[in-house]
Amino acid sequence: MIPESTASNNPARGLEIKAEKLVDAEGMASILLRKILNKTTERNMWIPIIQLWVEGHSLDPRYVYLFFERYLPEFFAYLIPVNDEVGKIGVASKNNLRIKLHKFLKDRFPDIKIIRSVSHGVYTGRPLKIDLDSMIIPVGDAAGHVKASTGGGVIMGGLIARSISKIIASRLTEASTDIHHNKEVVRSLTRELDRIANLMRIIRSLPFQIIDKLFEVVDKSGLVEEFSKKLDMDFQYTSFSRAFLSPYTVVRLLLSSIT
Repeated sequence: MIPESTASNNPARGLEIKAEKLVDAEGMASILLRKILNKTTERNMWIPIIQLWVEGHSLDPRYVYLFFERYLPEFFAYLIPVNDEVGKIGVASKNNLRIKLHKFLKDRFPDIKIIRSVSHGVYTGRPLKIDLDSMIIPVGDAAGHVKASTGGGVIMGGLIARSISKIIASRLTEASTDIHHNKEVVRSLTRELDRIANLMRIIRSLPFQIIDKLFEVVDKSGLVEEFSKKLDMDFQYTSFSRAFLSPYTVVRLLLSSIT
């Protein structure tokens, strides 16, 4: 409900609303952010993606499957099983997306049945720096609050948005509800997303031969099962750096690389 004192309906200009703060959750478009504050995410780091709901994948539903194809250098393709038969396939590319999607299906899943498809964008860049004193505060995709490694932002983006909303509510009501804690949460989570983005820039700059070798070494080391149990898929930079830099892991990987 909008109080009458803060809203008016002008036939010529539409509904006008007065507010002290505006939370921009427009997603990839973020028109308000660009038009009013002249701020935006890294536009060249948005990659068009087509996601298919499919039937007949016949893969083990306990796992998520990633495909690092040479013709998809900007992002990996994936299949996420929902059950033994139904799953979601995603293919992303800045160029010739539909051609590459057809090639991927022909090479990997020639007999699969497509149920439906959706098109959108996946963000692989850095998050925006949040100014909590600004009149307009972006959240979610509008602020790049996603993991550059996967484009997923439900958990991290949700946690950041929740803390931002608590800060705004505390300021508007002049309550002293732990503003400092929520500011620290926003700072910590956006820093994690920034580090993930920087790490992915390095990884994606590596030649395919080196990436293949890294996967081969990790697979031979027998650490895959241990990583799957210990690593946090949201705090990827923190958990991966701790795991890979531990003396135990380093020794296992070195032994695997020379045997």
